[in-house]
Amino acid sequence: MTEQYQMDLADMRKFHEQNDGTKYLLVANDCFSRKASVQPLPNKNTPPVKDAINQVIKDLGVPERIQFDKGREFINKTLEKNNENEKTSLKTFNTLCQFN
Repeated sequence: MTEQYQMDLADMRKFHEQNDGTKYLLVANDCFSRKASVQPLPNKNTPPVKDAINQVIKDLGVPERIQFDKGREFINKTLEKNNENEKTSLKTFNTLCQFN
């Protein structure tokens, strides 16, 4: 079991016609080993995001924590239920930063 992954989506909609309809990439990074996994997504709906997260876990192993922003693609009942089978803690962070 690894310690922590960070995940976010990369917006590739501008290039989807050249990329077989792939509009987003789920980019996952193991914070300690620095290994990465990138999974193509046709949209940000729950089923493809869930499948992509499961593929990341197959590629990199089961983490203790997964950290991501508060996007609806990550915060929903389906992903929480999917995660109940794993011993992984789901953590979110705010993406807005204020500088004085």
